[in-house]
Amino acid sequence: MKRIVALCFVSLLVLGVAQAFWHFSHLPERVAARFDFAGRPVGWMSRQAMLGWQLAAFLVIAGLLEGIARINRLIPDGSINLPHRDYWLAPEHRQATMDWLENMVRISACGVLLLFLVLFHQVYRANLQPGDLTFSTGLTLVCVLLGMIALLVSCLLRFSRRPS
Repeated sequence: MKRIVALCFVSLLVLGVAQAFWHFSHLPERVAARFDFAGRPVGWMSRQAMLGWQLAAFLVIAGLLEGIARINRLIPDGSINLPHRDYWLAPEHRQATMDWLENMVRISACGVLLLFLVLFHQVYRANLQPGDLTFSTGLTLVCVLLGMIALLVSCLLRFSRRPS
């Protein structure tokens, strides 16, 4: 599972960078970049700025979340807030607990990168073939939110019980 999540994370990052460069050559010089709730453009930027924003968004968020995934192991046990912390962070369980938490952060990162992919795709679509953005963007946000709720429930279910 850990390798699949890591592969998904790297794939989404590469896809986001590729998406930015692919659309760069197809965009007009002036790109609609901000939209109101009705899907109408309300802010513009150059296509170079759009490329920079997408690259920065993907690289900074991916780097930040990967850093969080890795730095968890360095946090002192007393600073980690888990139910039954003494059990889950005992030397015989600590490695598995940290691996599981690291994987959950990477799954969250995949959700965020997927959200960014879809949102930037919507921006490109709005510039290349204008249409209604509200339905698919809202649907994407709902799906990512449900995924994050599922991860939180999964964490609660795993750590709130103490295996016998």
